[in-house]
Amino acid sequence: MGDSYFASVHAALRLKAMGLRFIGVVKTAVSGYPMHYLQRVELPAGKGDHKALLYKDDDSGTTVLAMVWADRDRRFFVSTCSSAAPGKEIIRERWCQRDTTPNAPPVKELIRITQPECTQIYYDG
Repeated sequence: MGDSYFASVHAALRLKAMGLRFIGVVKTAVSGYPMHYLQRVELPAGKGDHKALLYKDDDSGTTVLAMVWADRDRRFFVSTCSSAAPGKEIIRERWCQRDTTPNAPPVKELIRITQPECTQIYYDG
């Protein structure tokens, strides 16, 4: 796993050439990453929705995954070792103020967020 300081298509390809697999979060536009497209692609389902693109490097034959996933905000991933197939669901507890009458207590709710395999592997690591 690599944080945004290391995450790029170039780094992923170089590491794969060395026999290492890579998943990283991309935060800024990096060479070869389709940030312009993924920033603007619609994610109508909101949290848990994602879109992915595959790129095959002509020189090495390596397939690179570029993906956007919606959580609280959009997260952009680059990977040479995972997919956008369904992963394990995230379950979070949140306090919500549903009743607006004065002095009404908040209620605890479970929020379920779907995530692709790529994000599950990254965040588990």
